[in-house]
Amino acid sequence: MTTFGFTAVAFVAGALAWWAPSFMSAALQFEGNPKTDAKISFIFGIITCMAGIAGVAIGGEVSQRLKSVTSQGDPLICAFGLLACCPFLFGALVVSRHNSAVTWILIFFGETLLCLNWSVQADIMMVSVSARAAYLPACLMQGDLIAGHVLPGC
Repeated sequence: MTTFGFTAVAFVAGALAWWAPSFMSAALQFEGNPKTDAKISFIFGIITCMAGIAGVAIGGEVSQRLKSVTSQGDPLICAFGLLACCPFLFGALVVSRHNSAVTWILIFFGETLLCLNWSVQADIMMVSVSARAAYLPACLMQGDLIAGHVLPGC
């Protein structure tokens, strides 16, 4: 279940990275403030980096604090982050026609909440799966066990 949930997080993050700059370009043109795609991509990249750092730090800190209260703290953080990011990202879609600055702010908070999961999910996997059991599937997914046999020169 953890793998499916985290795959959904990675899908949303990838979709944002792929579509948000194009979406903001169209929104700014609609607003009458056209900017170059390079500038929009740069702004989005800065927002994503800042949101990622903030989300990972906040998620890790809240996880440590919740461990003394409940053993279910990590899944609660993941659930909260995913559910709370939805209104911010939806709000960014709605507000984009009217105010690009508010749209950027909503995207930042949405991505920050989405990134709460990154450090917490690694902790969940380390606690729920023994290192020996996790090694083989991880290697198979990365191709480490067969890469040398399939690809010459590896």
